[in-house]
Amino acid sequence: MVPVVPPSKTVANPVGVEVVPVVEAAPVAGAPKEACGIELLKPEQTARKLKPGPLPGEYVLYTGDYCRLDEEGYLYFVGRMDDIIKSRGEKVAPKEIEHVLYNIKGVRDAAVIGVPDQTLGQAVKAFVVLEQGSRLTPKDIQRECQAKLESFMLPKYVEIVQDLPTTSTGKIKKTDLR
Repeated sequence: MVPVVPPSKTVANPVGVEVVPVVEAAPVAGAPKEACGIELLKPEQTARKLKPGPLPGEYVLYTGDYCRLDEEGYLYFVGRMDDIIKSRGEKVAPKEIEHVLYNIKGVRDAAVIGVPDQTLGQAVKAFVVLEQGSRLTPKDIQRECQAKLESFMLPKYVEIVQDLPTTSTGKIKKTDLR
């Protein structure tokens, strides 16, 4: 992997403010507006993602991705901005929790979402599909997660389900879990 930004450089955070050093940010791509070719299709959605850049005639495309830049300048994908869970003042990437869930013996499939919570802002909820014959309980799964995750990342709720909803391309359709 090649560093994408030297550590001494600044990068814009999700609201366009330059920050140094960068720990987490939303990557953006700059180009002339004409190069994007999507403006006329959905102007309202385009205006939210395509904003004037710092150079004359340049526009910046906000990707909606959430990434982490390490001290050596390597960029790591963390998740999508619209998937990030804000719990206890922390940003939680569902992919990190799902990775732990997939590594629990007896778990076949998993999906994690944020659900409204008066105290936490959002609570982490995991939907888990068990392998045939598995006898895992929600408490067993929470215990396994507790050994591998920070406390703010722990699923408050674990629901064992038969299957997870999927799109026509086979991806888990988290909107149907909300």
